[in-house]
Amino acid sequence: MIRIATPDDLPAIMAIVKGTVAMMLKEGSTQWDENYPTLAHFASDIAAGSLHVAEQQGQVVGFVCLNTEEPEGYKALSWPVDGPALVLHRIAIAVPFRRQGVGSRLMAFAEQLARQQGAVAIRCDTYSLNANMNRMFTQRGYQFVGEMYQRGRPLPFNVYVKAL
Repeated sequence: MIRIATPDDLPAIMAIVKGTVAMMLKEGSTQWDENYPTLAHFASDIAAGSLHVAEQQGQVVGFVCLNTEEPEGYKALSWPVDGPALVLHRIAIAVPFRRQGVGSRLMAFAEQLARQQGAVAIRCDTYSLNANMNRMFTQRGYQFVGEMYQRGRPLPFNVYVKAL
């Protein structure tokens, strides 16, 4: 089940973040760390109604944030799809639940929600060293748009779009 997140979900979300940061470091990616994402990011997402959680047997096992807020670096890119778009931010799966389809369900949910809200595309980005997310985006039919730099990272973030 995927539902809108509530403040009660914050401890589970932060536990997923902690596990994800450790996994990213082990895999060679420094996309997330102790400075991003923080509890404040998720509290803000919840207040805005833009954070969704995946549950299995009453346990939060993943999350995704969807809104229309685009990073500054998106402005310099040429987008092949015109029209309203939702932006996918902060997606993660609890380490014990990886490779069980949770990420695919969250991505399918994001695409369905975007369609329901009248978006013609989903825009997203991930650090160039985050092999898992880069692979997930391309496997789901997302088109590489370009690169941008953000959050003081030395390497670029790959930016993608999917027409809906």
